[in-house]
Formats: sequence, C-alpha cells, structure tokens
Amino acid sequence: MILKGLKRNALKRIIEVQLANRNVQQVARIKSIVILIESKSFDLVSHFKNFSKEIGVNSENFHILEYQENNKEPGSLHSKVWYTDKAFTYKGALLDQDLNKIIDHSYDLLINFYQTDLLELNYIASLSKAKFKVGFPEVDARINDLSIATSMKEVDVFIEELKKYLKILELI
Repeated sequence: MILKGLKRNALKRIIEVQLANRNVQQVARIKSIVILIESKSFDLVSHFKNFSKEIGVNSENFHILEYQENNKEPGSLHSKVWYTDKAFTYKGALLDQDLNKIIDHSYDLLINFYQTDLLELNYIASLSKAKFKVGFPEVDARINDLSIATSMKEVDVFIEELKKYLKILELI
C-alpha cells in the first residue's frame, strides 16, 4: 500500500515536470499515429485504423497502446503493446521495453482516446515524444494540443472533427 502511494506521487511529479518542460515541435504532415486507449474502449480502434488509411498513414506507422486497468492480460484481438500500472517502478521508471519504444518514438500524432482522468494514462501521454497530441477536454488540458468535445461513444464525430482541424492546420 505504501509503495502504491509512493508510485502515484512519483508519477504525479513526473507528469508535472514533463508538462512544464514540453517542447512543442512543428509537424509538416501526419505520417505516423499512435493511439493511447483504455482496454474497455478497444472495440473502437477499427474506426481509427480506417481514419489512418484515409489520410495516407501506412499500417507500419500506426500503433496502438492499450492500458489495462484491471492488471489482466488483454485478449488476442487486442493491441500488441499494452500495459498496466505494474509497468512502472515506485519511482516512476518504465519496466517494459515495448512501452519505452513507443514513448520514445517521435510520432506525428498521438490520439489520447480516453475521457477518464487516470494517472497511468496521463503519465504515458505526458512522456510521449509525439509532436501533436489530441484528446478530450475532460483530461488535463496541458497534455493535449487540441481537445475535441465529444463523447467517446461518438467516435465518428470525434474523427470527423479531428480531420477538420488537421485540414485547417494543414497537417493532412
């Protein structure tokens, strides 16, 4: 119990440092996408796969990072890279190499597709080296460069709004 409290405090401190020191990078065009998603919303991923194809992102440059809140391994249809709160040490260091690779890769677009303000999701989103981050306003506003006010159930509306803003910003 004490270690869990230490871990939560470490994650909160690291999030604050990451957000305070974040360098916004210029994106010319969206060529790579990573989606950070809760496992309970995983069935919506096919919409984002279609979106990535529509805007010309190769499947090799489209990745899904799934958070499992219940510490259970996801089913075989789920993402190749997933994590639980056990992926971090009590000091906030990452234990999973696949998770490290995704965080350290400079994706053009990170879609934070979660509305629950969970520390473990915010931690990974804040650590990500993605150049442009999109999500929901219910999450810490400092994490995302663009927040789209829809419901997660309205995934098609979210994607249409995302496309609209990416066109305005001349990223697609």
